[in-house]
Amino acid sequence: MNRKLFVAALLLPCLGIAQDETIQLSFKAGDLIDVLRCYSTLTGRKTWVDVGVHAKVTLVTPQRIPKQEARELIHNTLLEKYGIELLDADKNESFASWSDDPQYQEVRIQTEKGNARPVIQLSTRKRIRI
Repeated sequence: MNRKLFVAALLLPCLGIAQDETIQLSFKAGDLIDVLRCYSTLTGRKTWVDVGVHAKVTLVTPQRIPKQEARELIHNTLLEKYGIELLDADKNESFASWSDDPQYQEVRIQTEKGNARPVIQLSTRKRIRI
């Protein structure tokens, strides 16, 4: 597969990102990695995810929305519905990890159970770049 076509296919749920200042999101039980790729493209930041953080994310906008609103929507949806926190670092990087906030612990437990993937417990935190 042509490399440009492959990259375009990865960003397909993140429709119209390069064409103008609005975007339509279409993730239906999409893998967290795909949502984070879209977030990374929208923010221009490298995005890292802690090992063991996973989810099937549903996030669909019925119409095109401004890019800033899309970034906020992804950020808020991951935290409030899936217990996944996105933190921005100084080095033009973002980090995705399970939220330590007790308010989101039940959401996290439900996300882990609902995705039926083993949760990897590590004594040290490792991250993978997406």
